Amino acid sequence: MQQLAIPDGAARPGAPWRPAPAPARPALVFICPNDFEQAAVNLGAASKVAALVRILSGLGFDIHYVDSSHQTACWSRSESGRASRVGDTPVTLWRPFRVPHRKTGKVLNVLAAGAFFKRMKAVRPALVWLYNSYAFEGALAQHFMQAGGVPVVLEVEDLPLARHRGLNPKPYWDQIHFDRLITRAALVTFVNQGLADAYAGKVRQSLLLPSLFRGSLGAPAVKPRLGGAPYTVGYFGGLDVEKGAAIMLQAAADLPADWRMVVTGAGPLAAAFTAQAQRLPGRLAFHGAVPQEELHRLMRSCDVIVNPHQSIEAMHNGVFPFKVCEAIAAGALLVSTPLPPIGEDMERAVLSFDGSASGLLAALTLAPGFQRDNAVLIDRLRARVLAQYSEDAVSATLRGLLDAILNRAEPLGVPA
Repeated sequence: MQQLAIPDGAARPGAPWRPAPAPARPALVFICPNDFEQAAVNLGAASKVAALVRILSGLGFDIHYVDSSHQTACWSRSESGRASRVGDTPVTLWRPFRVPHRKTGKVLNVLAAGAFFKRMKAVRPALVWLYNSYAFEGALAQHFMQAGGVPVVLEVEDLPLARHRGLNPKPYWDQIHFDRLITRAALVTFVNQGLADAYAGKVRQSLLLPSLFRGSLGAPAVKPRLGGAPYTVGYFGGLDVEKGAAIMLQAAADLPADWRMVVTGAGPLAAAFTAQAQRLPGRLAFHGAVPQEELHRLMRSCDVIVNPHQSIEAMHNGVFPFKVCEAIAAGALLVSTPLPPIGEDMERAVLSFDGSASGLLAALTLAPGFQRDNAVLIDRLRARVLAQYSEDAVSATLRGLLDAILNRAEPLGVPA
């Protein structure tokens, strides 16, 4: 008598029924110089990366996260595939070896990128996501692309030569890998429209992605924007000079009588903000680094949010402050130094200032009138930002783009 094969998951005589194993999720390698097991250094970047990892996991990928940050300078062997988390998302963590001198370690990692790839190639990813094309990160992505034909998404957050690094040669090494990847990546995301336009003739496919935030940021504001004194002006970002945070310190002491200031963040100027808040009780509230829900609550309590970033034009318009769209989404009036374009009519909906403390104080006196005269445009800009850069909106966009890149017959999942 011919014996019939019993398919996996079917009940066998005398054996309990077992469900068939779930189909394996495709693997995705996410390469990024950000250590989520330590306190975040760049809060905006960390928030955006965590959101992207959360979205990609929700779309059905198993995330293999390569932390190339060397945030902890120490002797450490390579780590190959242990459980960890990026924000609230479980991931499999990989790290190249580290040495006590960070710059030396990064250079050595570049030279050993091929060996690191040999340990990772068993992951057999369907896709590689690359946060900026730094030298090691770019070299590793190219190994996946060349050896396995794996498509790469290149997330351009700033240009390798956007900032002056003195005699450090690494940015020029980074630029070599940027030039190699920008034309070969299956998809390139750009942090501002100026960059997208500049590279339009070189990339295969592009996506404008200046910001990314949870939908809770779009909840109703605590009070009508600039509806009446006392007014609240806020700053939510990196506490260092390049971000313009020193301007907030200077302006706090001379705020008009009907204004208060709230600041969150971490960085070299944190101690100075703590001291200034102690000197100015009732005028300046400094909260340090706060959980995301508390950050959103504080942002929604503001009448004005300031982006005092140092000249972006001087950085060849190669960056875009992470908190700009978040400030708009929170319902506040954005007061900002000049910004690169992001495809929106921001000129008449954003109050500009020159980046000085005195310029900021002058802008605050103009803010109620500016709000009154441009309320329709400000509200329209907020609606467009919420519609394009919330996690749900970006997830839907990426689902379509990645389905096409991977030639999937079945669409990727919807985030939980």
